[in-house]
Amino acid sequence: NRAVLFHGAQRFLPWEDVKHNITLVVSDWHDNLSSYLLSQVDSSDHPFSNILLVLPSTLPPSKYPHIQTSLPVFIHKRTSPDYMDLCDAPVTTEWFMITNAYHTLSPSVDLLFTKDDYRTVIPYIPANK
Repeated sequence: NRAVLFHGAQRFLPWEDVKHNITLVVSDWHDNLSSYLLSQVDSSDHPFSNILLVLPSTLPPSKYPHIQTSLPVFIHKRTSPDYMDLCDAPVTTEWFMITNAYHTLSPSVDLLFTKDDYRTVIPYIPANK
């Protein structure tokens, strides 16, 4: 018997950013830690409609990252432990994706959905859950 590797990307639909907005939530811990990620936003092909930076409540505004992007960037001061960012981030879009400031954006980011009933292939959490 031979194992066959099947790439399912052709069997799924891409994210329709005209129909659905998605927030990129970025957990950050230090001043300017997320600056590199933010600097990649405009050079990346991605589905995000806005960015929410979750920062420590003790971080003064003078230490906030100051990177201009074509997307709205919102600041939220963390009021719970950082592991609660997934639950506490004040997301206003229907969908969101969470990462942390140690990650970078790929040159091309795409989210996949099933063709039958438009379910996400990779688990994402609707913002109202």
